[in-house]
Amino acid sequence: MAKKVRKPRASSPRTYSQTPSTPTAPAGSAPTTTKAVSASKSAVGSQAASGPKTVDLAAEYAVVGGDLRRLFITAGIMFGVLIALNVIITLIR
Repeated sequence: MAKKVRKPRASSPRTYSQTPSTPTAPAGSAPTTTKAVSASKSAVGSQAASGPKTVDLAAEYAVVGGDLRRLFITAGIMFGVLIALNVIITLIR
């Protein structure tokens, strides 16, 4: 059997609250990351500025009524089967 190797634990383990919020980058790449961040902020801002879309909820949820109807029919049938099995089993005993 192989010998178990024990690794020493870190003296102070890091938690999520101790991690830096932004990753550190080399000094030469700082201007490019600033441009990328500003470009992504402007893209997000343009999407938010367009406003919310109006959606016809009646058209979107038209199938929900049919799905609920099928669900209730299936539940009713299963409940009826349970009652019928209960009656049959009590008559057999």
